Amino acid sequence: MPSGSSRKNARVPDRLQQLLDGTIKVEDLDDEEIMRGQLRAADGSFRGRPSSVVPRAFHDAIKAELVNRSDRALQKNLADARTTMVDLMNNHRTPAMVRLMAAQHIEARLIGPIPKEIQARVETKKWEDVDGLLVDLDEAEQEQ
Repeated sequence: MPSGSSRKNARVPDRLQQLLDGTIKVEDLDDEEIMRGQLRAADGSFRGRPSSVVPRAFHDAIKAELVNRSDRALQKNLADARTTMVDLMNNHRTPAMVRLMAAQHIEARLIGPIPKEIQARVETKKWEDVDGLLVDLDEAEQEQ
């Protein structure tokens, strides 16, 4: 180390150290910790600003957990969401635009969107290649 410089050891907060050690897992964090990407202090509060630099593994784990929790919440409420959409669509007191949007959403979920592009691939076997056998009738009539 160059002379005159000093090296300070940063104190790692207890909860972060537990996460790094594997004592607690990302799944053990509460929703607010997940959303903030910041761990609570020992007293349960959030102190300071969230760090602007976080390990990629931590970021990826937080992101994956957020998606998992969101998926579980949506799955839990899927039946209610479906019922609400059908009720909106069938309720004649609902504004027409809302009924139409509900119907379109239900239709899109059932049959999917109209494809923007269709790709087709045709393969012919050698014996199926009939280009040389086809004759334009106008040309054939002119030759006679």
